[in-house]
Amino acid sequence: MKLLNLVLVLFLSVNLFSSEKLFKKADSLFQLHEIENAISVYEKIIEKNMESSELYYNIGICYFQIEDFEKSKSYFQKSIILNPKLNIAKDRISQCNVKLNKKEHPKLFYIIWKNKIISLFSKNFSIIISLISIILVFLLILFNIFKIIKIQKRYITLLFLISLFFHLVSFLKIEQEKVILVKNNTELNKLKSNH
Repeated sequence: MKLLNLVLVLFLSVNLFSSEKLFKKADSLFQLHEIENAISVYEKIIEKNMESSELYYNIGICYFQIEDFEKSKSYFQKSIILNPKLNIAKDRISQCNVKLNKKEHPKLFYIIWKNKIISLFSKNFSIIISLISIILVFLLILFNIFKIIKIQKRYITLLFLISLFFHLVSFLKIEQEKVILVKNNTELNKLKSNH
């Protein structure tokens, strides 16, 4: 068992080290203005199933430099999926929209509030809190039914509302990811059909 753990740790260390070397190589290629080569090195990292918001952001910057604003915007969106608080990527998306002559329509105040609230929580955190609160509501109701502990209904109702809120947040996060992924897939299909 110890040998298996040692082999696993060594394998992961070598894999992470090689990905880090590739990342540094791509960064240096970018600094030398060899943008296409940098993109191919970044994509090798993705092929190794190593992804991060920084990786997608850097690829977005590369495509922005070669003025492929659609792809650039797509990678900035992927970066935001992994790190919703990456405001610089949001600014870059706005810049891509300007370059693509797409005007952003003004948003209604409640949509802005909804987006800000959704960005406060990650998808996984929302799902976990929602599940925990549903289980707690269920247990509290059982305690009341079997008269183990007397819990006031307002606490059960509050916990239920918390559960609904986090369920809604996780649902909206998942839908947001689906929209971006569908948009990216259609863009990839268009590119493949053009070649």
